[in-house]
Amino acid sequence: MLQPSPPSQQSPSLPPPESSSPADCLACRITGTATCIGVATYVLYERSQLTFDPAASTSRNALRNFKWHRGLLGVMGAGFIGLGVFRATM
Repeated sequence: MLQPSPPSQQSPSLPPPESSSPADCLACRITGTATCIGVATYVLYERSQLTFDPAASTSRNALRNFKWHRGLLGVMGAGFIGLGVFRATM
């Protein structure tokens, strides 16, 4: 049965990874920022298009669900804007 050799006698391996991550190229940062801002714009646009029609609702919680939906889309849009700004400045 083969037994592993002690750590001091093992063959040399790859060097350890650097402690800091490599910097992204400018094109990658611009693309990532534009993508995040684009998604945020789309989400906020869709949020602005939502309308509540009480006559069409069948649920008694329809207004509450509508407010939650608009609020969630607003938070998502703000989050994507923040992510885009973070991506541009990191």
